[in-house]
Amino acid sequence: RQRPIAPVPALFWAAGFSFSFASLLRDVPYDPALKFLFFGEEMSMLARMWTSGFDVFAPSEIVIFHLWARDYRPSFSADVR
Repeated sequence: RQRPIAPVPALFWAAGFSFSFASLLRDVPYDPALKFLFFGEEMSMLARMWTSGFDVFAPSEIVIFHLWARDYRPSFSADVR
């Protein structure tokens, strides 16, 4: 199987790995009714971006790694309690 040489259309959006012009947040700001939303914010923003005409792409190569384990530090939800 041959790897693509250019970014590929993506079904998901990661806030911590998002690169765009600032106009994206002017055109599609975070939902002000969802204060303190952490888990779920990315799906909400992706739906809002897509319905506003934006497309999302992913790199054609692995360029970053995310450690999902949170037991070594407090998470946002633990800090709010």
